[in-house]
Amino acid sequence: MKRNLISNSEAMRKTIVVFCLVCGVCCSAGSVVGQDTPEASPAEVSAPPVAEAASESAVTAQSAAVPAAKPVPVVVEVEVPFSLQPYIVDVQVSFESGCLNDASQRNLLVEDIQKAVERMFGRMWQPQIAESDWFVSGDSGGLGRIQLSDMLERYPEDRVHKAFIVTIEQQGSGYQVSCREYDSRVQELTPVYSASLLDVRGIGSTAVELIRDAFRPCVLFVRNFTTEDGQALMELHVQAGEILPPDPSAEQVVEGDVLRPFIRQMDRRNPKKLSQLRAMTLSYVKVLRMGPTEVPSEPGNQSEDEFPAFTVLNDDGTVAEADVPIDSELGRSIVTGIYLTHMSYSPFGGKGRRMQHLALRQRPTASESRVKLVLQSRPDKPLISHRMALAYQLGYRDEEDGPQTQLVSDRNGEVTIKVKEGHPTFWIRVYSGASLLARVPYAAGLIPYDVVELPDDSIRLGVEGEIQLLSDKLIDSIALRGVLLARARKAAEAGSTDEVDQLLEKYDGVPAKAYFLEKVSNIRNLAEKQAKERRQSASRITKLCTGLSDTVSTFFSDEKRAERTEEILKIRQSAEQNAK
Repeated sequence: MKRNLISNSEAMRKTIVVFCLVCGVCCSAGSVVGQDTPEASPAEVSAPPVAEAASESAVTAQSAAVPAAKPVPVVVEVEVPFSLQPYIVDVQVSFESGCLNDASQRNLLVEDIQKAVERMFGRMWQPQIAESDWFVSGDSGGLGRIQLSDMLERYPEDRVHKAFIVTIEQQGSGYQVSCREYDSRVQELTPVYSASLLDVRGIGSTAVELIRDAFRPCVLFVRNFTTEDGQALMELHVQAGEILPPDPSAEQVVEGDVLRPFIRQMDRRNPKKLSQLRAMTLSYVKVLRMGPTEVPSEPGNQSEDEFPAFTVLNDDGTVAEADVPIDSELGRSIVTGIYLTHMSYSPFGGKGRRMQHLALRQRPTASESRVKLVLQSRPDKPLISHRMALAYQLGYRDEEDGPQTQLVSDRNGEVTIKVKEGHPTFWIRVYSGASLLARVPYAAGLIPYDVVELPDDSIRLGVEGEIQLLSDKLIDSIALRGVLLARARKAAEAGSTDEVDQLLEKYDGVPAKAYFLEKVSNIRNLAEKQAKERRQSASRITKLCTGLSDTVSTFFSDEKRAERTEEILKIRQSAEQNAK
């Protein structure tokens, strides 16, 4: 009897505890019965069956008095891997006033664009396509005048990843379709893409082709690693890269593409809120290979996030994970690239809390780009007539592929750089005089207009000019000393001691080693002081001054000085002998 009573009490306690966990409701009966019950005393065990039955009926009546709560479903948040996250896309279609005024025809065109988007991108996108109710001008001119402020509040990143605005306007007997993309995570608009056609039935397909061309896939940095050859590379993952689009032309990233990097710093209290955004200008990631990397992950070599597993979709749309790639399709979202930058240290790909390292794949939108050279300290001051050389190489230390292209900046400090086939990235070398002023990577055609900020080289240029003048004076001094000795030698042969003395006196008055070393030291000290005040490096100044000092020491070495002293002594002796 004792065993039966204890087991019934435990069973009831477990039942009510489970009920409370599922329903989220704590009732008074659960609170009383759910407490730990001590072992029954002998008096309680020996209670008559009538008392036991009364106790059980009381508990049953009390439980029946409590209304049954409706079960609340438990929501479990599952984080989808970045390579399986589809893009949340909003497409706004705007018609020019007077173009296709029939509402039914406009609706059919919007439906055509919807179907064409589904045929091209499939499950890679979650699109919402509608006729725009806020951008109603419908012309490409107005599309190009859209400002970033018009998009920020309308398309927050927690609701939309990509926003496209498509305009359709009348152009003679045909139509012009234009498109522009906005990325909410990097807060940037693309240039306007346009195409013309004659048949109204082709507007839908033309619009989707422009959307495809304007679309910039998002890539997430994963880790840095080094190959066996010592080459520093990085691994990145493409958003929705494991979801194949139905149209092969919509493939997101291919070998040879160029990625533009960005760094997003998230808020400390709200990790999903953007605190600071930084675009890594004049820095690129060149895609070398698609697919799983051949170099395994090393400790401390990846980002703070856990390294993503290889993930694919089953036929029914569920997620299937595998620890290693089984065939060539697995890991198709993985990008192996090399980071090209002009910085001695770049934060992209580094470690840091609340940091997101993203990159956008961007392809050339034009056949050339305009680049303006300005000073870092004074962006309003262009650098005029600076010589530039385009070196076609992957890294600035790699072997060059073909001859360099020589350019010179115009009176506005600008230069036109054309796209080079087979070389999406190359290096720009900017010279100031004979010295290399800067060396930056560049990808022509991605952005129509770029500004390259270069360090102020006025101090070094001043030093270079003074050193050049001092070098000329050094050459004149050495030549003059040689001429005076030759004339003194000839006068000694004629026995003219007075002329020899005059010539040797002039020889002693010619600037020599001490004079030039003092001049070099004064130039160097003043220039280094100015560089320190401007917080600039003085290494090039030191190199110029050291070079001239070494030259002076070479011409006025102790050995040559001893030879000259001995030669002068012989000239005086010869003059005295010939005078007799």
